[in-house]
Amino acid sequence: MLTLPVLLGGVPLLWWVPWPAFFPDRGTLVLGAAAGAAAAAAAFRLAGGSVQRSLLPQVRGIDLVPLAAGLAAAFVQWNSLTVRRAEDALSLLSSRWDNASHFDMYFLIRREGQVIPLLPSAPDGSAWSFSDYPQGFHSLLATLAELVHGPSWRPMEAELVSYSILTGVVVVLSTLLVTAGVCSLPAFRRSALIGGPVAVVIACGWSLGPGTVAYMHGYANFFLAVSLAAAAVLLAVSMDRPAMVLPLMAATFAAVGIANNWMPLLAYLPGAIVMLCLPGRRSRWAAAKTQSIGAGMVIVLGLTGAAVAVYQLASVEVPDIVTAETSFPNFDAGVLWQLLALCAVAYILLLSRSRRQGLSASQQRAGWSVLALAGGAAATLAMSVIQLVELGTLSYYSMKLMLSLELMALVLAGVAVMHFVDAAGFGRPPAAAGQRGRRRKRPALYAASVAAMVAASQAFGGLVHVPDAGLAGTAPGVSEKLAQDSIRESGPSGSVLALLHAVSRNTGEPAMYLTTNTAQMDPVLAQQWYSALTQTYTEHNWELSWSMFALSEGESGLATAVNDILAEDPGTSIVVDPWNEEALAEALAGR
Repeated sequence: MLTLPVLLGGVPLLWWVPWPAFFPDRGTLVLGAAAGAAAAAAAFRLAGGSVQRSLLPQVRGIDLVPLAAGLAAAFVQWNSLTVRRAEDALSLLSSRWDNASHFDMYFLIRREGQVIPLLPSAPDGSAWSFSDYPQGFHSLLATLAELVHGPSWRPMEAELVSYSILTGVVVVLSTLLVTAGVCSLPAFRRSALIGGPVAVVIACGWSLGPGTVAYMHGYANFFLAVSLAAAAVLLAVSMDRPAMVLPLMAATFAAVGIANNWMPLLAYLPGAIVMLCLPGRRSRWAAAKTQSIGAGMVIVLGLTGAAVAVYQLASVEVPDIVTAETSFPNFDAGVLWQLLALCAVAYILLLSRSRRQGLSASQQRAGWSVLALAGGAAATLAMSVIQLVELGTLSYYSMKLMLSLELMALVLAGVAVMHFVDAAGFGRPPAAAGQRGRRRKRPALYAASVAAMVAASQAFGGLVHVPDAGLAGTAPGVSEKLAQDSIRESGPSGSVLALLHAVSRNTGEPAMYLTTNTAQMDPVLAQQWYSALTQTYTEHNWELSWSMFALSEGESGLATAVNDILAEDPGTSIVVDPWNEEALAEALAGR
């Protein structure tokens, strides 16, 4: 809960810093800093005469939930995590549209050693594409690639495989972050018999339920940002004092990660800041001078990281983004309404209890965590109203905000329920007067809690998939895993192999890749992958690709597409797959 936000949200900022050649690579530096921090903390405690094992975790049964959640996410991502050939990686990644652009950003950062806004113009004189797109996720992948493979970038085929594997790793770490944050809260640990099943429901939602819609459809950067938003709110609930430097640093870097991945999710943070300031007793703000200085330095770092994101997004036309008409995968909106209703009930009960009797500070902050959820709901409502007025329907960005609201509501409903349970004294093993009573009562409670956790694991659909026996898994994660299994088992398509062959013959010059085999790959998507894999994804090429929509008509649209492209830029190189060589010759016969 304390370390992952620094890695996932803060470390990517290193790619905004010019890196001297005599420095170790960023991955090595991060690993060395982590080892040095652990050694310094241990030395500090030993020098002070303390030999407590406070640097080691105190493991309890509920700590199995984050492990299980990480394993569940790895199960869904298994094909991506175990891919070993470029053709298999491209088969999996090209099944989701957004992966082409995300791979391009990762590969370019890995090759050039800096984020795209700091790079000079592309060889064709235009700007590199995505210079105004937040690149925290892609910089994080580049850092992990340095840890695994070293600072030098590798051939395209190897980097494509690395991108697939490392994306799965980040998804697992993001899932682990959220569930670890939930299971770290004192309310869950004190009332673990009830906290365990509640944590399992949250874990399943993120790893096998609605979270799957995010990370299995090319939105891993968005999934990372939502997990950091959840971590920031959970850290605010857990902080007894605002000047606690380590939790404050984790929360601050979580906010930086949100800004550098998917900025609209910052709507959840004003409520978290209010929570951090509650209760408003003066004693909570008392801090040693070193703590105040450390907290101030952390805040300055956070503002710097946010300023970087604002600078990058300054050129974005917000109205164009808000009204973008882009398809979005279906997700069960009914679950969202159920979770919001559950949050309303849980927060009403918790806040009403705080008025009748005194609650602990953490219980009060948990009650006011409804403000964070309200901020996200307000942003979602505003985006939805604008799109309904302008477009007459809900589109990409409002649907994404709804999905984030569903994931956040799942976490915060669990937090409210557990703090109400904790305040009421439920869910704790009874303190029996004698050893005999302890033996008689505890096993039954533990067995009931385990049974409840098993039942909770089915909250978002069945996990067991034995179709031969008539048992079909219905959880979204199971369905997505089966879909990728089918892609992996069928092997790379002809379009994938033809695309990779064309890429292997590219000499670094930009070109337009034309295919009419629409049954296997969308022509515009094929062009995006060609540009990404050859590192020629520029604004000029992007504008030319808009002339390719005629290819959706099949071979009959090839001549139209070629003529439109050459009318825009007569010097454009044209590359076709083997099925279109004769048609291209006919299209160029008059030129």
